[in-house]
Amino acid sequence: MGDLFDNTENLFVKLAKFEEVYHQLKDAIIEWTEKGQGVYHWTDADSKQYEHKASMKQNGALIRCSNPRCRQGGFNLEQELSSLAVGKQKKIKNFKKCMGFEQATPGQNRINCLNGIDYKITLVYK
Repeated sequence: MGDLFDNTENLFVKLAKFEEVYHQLKDAIIEWTEKGQGVYHWTDADSKQYEHKASMKQNGALIRCSNPRCRQGGFNLEQELSSLAVGKQKKIKNFKKCMGFEQATPGQNRINCLNGIDYKITLVYK
């Protein structure tokens, strides 16, 4: 897997725990299918996608990109989670591209990572 985008050292904001920010939520479940390089499906070696499901309360809103050449990438779903909670909505489905890049050979410009995810976020209210 590629290098993950590092948001642990934010100059302006102290990162808070899920319970502190989303006190009205019991949990937020993210389901996603990643498409692109480095994605492996255990039942089909030729598949370029893989399905995942996780708790955002437990794992956070940042998903790692599977592309082994990706640098500073991943999928940050914090904004989508916040928008859902503020609007008191339950679900959202959408697509998001990786925010990383692939480092080319020396002397070449880097290119955007082409991996992406189809995702669904479901909020579980208290």
